Amino acid sequence: MTDQMFDALMARLKKGDREALREIYEDCRQSVYMVILAIVSDREAAADVTSDFFIRLLKNAGSYRPGSGHKCWMARIARNMAVDHLRKNHREIPTDPEEMPDAAERTASSAEDEALAGLSFRELLGSLSSARQQIVAMKIAGQMSFKEIAEVMDMPLATVSWHYQQSMERLRRAVND
Repeated sequence: MTDQMFDALMARLKKGDREALREIYEDCRQSVYMVILAIVSDREAAADVTSDFFIRLLKNAGSYRPGSGHKCWMARIARNMAVDHLRKNHREIPTDPEEMPDAAERTASSAEDEALAGLSFRELLGSLSSARQQIVAMKIAGQMSFKEIAEVMDMPLATVSWHYQQSMERLRRAVND
């Protein structure tokens, strides 16, 4: 869905057109769900937060500014709602990847690689840090650019790109082993 199409649907939604919400839901639910799942790490909770996301979208349609880039706008809201869910449920909130040393991840042992080799893609994705899961989810499911992801994650563009490339390499190694 293009930004112009989304803007038109949001204009309809502001006027109370529920069909516009259905169209947005059908097009965006998977990418919103993947962003949330990457943070909350629980399918049921992610489904609940995703439902709440679209209820919030309906209630706050009037606050949307056309031309603001719907993918970033939606991903930021989804990410904030997922973090709020973790806070509300007293779960650990993902740490900023810039503050976390990942040298151990770069020098993963062969035993870890062997263990990862037997996992499904969803399980492999779960083996990544929360920030990397979010980046991969936004890039693949959300079809967002690195620039858009960097804006949502409040990270430098090069860092987002590097995390994505490292994550994909790790997933490829695990699948090929």
